[in-house]
Amino acid sequence: MFDDIKREKLLFDLYMQVDMDTKSRFKGYEEIYLDTGISFYKRNNYDSAAKVLEQFKLIHTPRDEKRAEGLYYLGMAYSKLGKGDNARNAYMELLESVPKSVYASAARSELEDAKWRKNLGK
Repeated sequence: MFDDIKREKLLFDLYMQVDMDTKSRFKGYEEIYLDTGISFYKRNNYDSAAKVLEQFKLIHTPRDEKRAEGLYYLGMAYSKLGKGDNARNAYMELLESVPKSVYASAARSELEDAKWRKNLGK
């Protein structure tokens, strides 16, 4: 447990450093945004998760598994915040940009569940 807390503190410190000081950025630095956003999500801090994952989405443009993972967690964070349109947009972007990702099927399931919940309320 202590190692996880220590790792997370180092991750948050590194995130703050690369976010504030562009000169401290290195090749692959954008993955710090992904890891930080997912950490916020797992701590139920959905506002911060969405903010950081939006940053990740803007700086990590390759259509790869990392982008898919970021978009998936972004959609999940927005869903937890009750921002269904934002969640749907993140999932749709994931399906359009990385359709063969392992996260694509999870995004499809989330979209189907959201549609089902919406129809239930009618």
